[in-house]
Amino acid sequence: MYHCILPEQAIRLFPHYDEVFMRNVIERLNYKRRIKLDQISGCLMEPLCKIPADKWMLRALWVLVDNQPEPGSHTAGEGLVKLSFVRDGALLDVAAAPLGKEMEISLALQNRQGEKAPCAVILDSPEQAHKIDCTENTVFCMVSSAGEVQYFKKQEGAFHDN
Repeated sequence: MYHCILPEQAIRLFPHYDEVFMRNVIERLNYKRRIKLDQISGCLMEPLCKIPADKWMLRALWVLVDNQPEPGSHTAGEGLVKLSFVRDGALLDVAAAPLGKEMEISLALQNRQGEKAPCAVILDSPEQAHKIDCTENTVFCMVSSAGEVQYFKKQEGAFHDN
């Protein structure tokens, strides 16, 4: 499903398994060459994969594991929407907002008006949120390199931690 995923993300996608067990599974799959651990990105990849790690997909995966979706209820996306998942019976899209793409995100969010499905928009910097027109179902987030996700929402023109 994902051509590149960090080992910690893979482990957290299966919270019902012990971490030591999951690390052993990853090590065994790597040994058998069913996956490879890319030395440059630190990602687990398909053995013949030549696609470089997508930093936005990796950030979206941190949002996914932070929300602990229902098992098997997520899918990779394309373009600005990196993935979608089901949590508490609701579909949530996770979109990327690279610097300079705020107008595209605004247009995509305007096209979603009327949809009840929430959207999480990952930003490069908090200042981008001021440039993005969004619906009340939109939450913004920042993802640290360690995988910590901080959420905030626009309410009455100001931003508040969510």
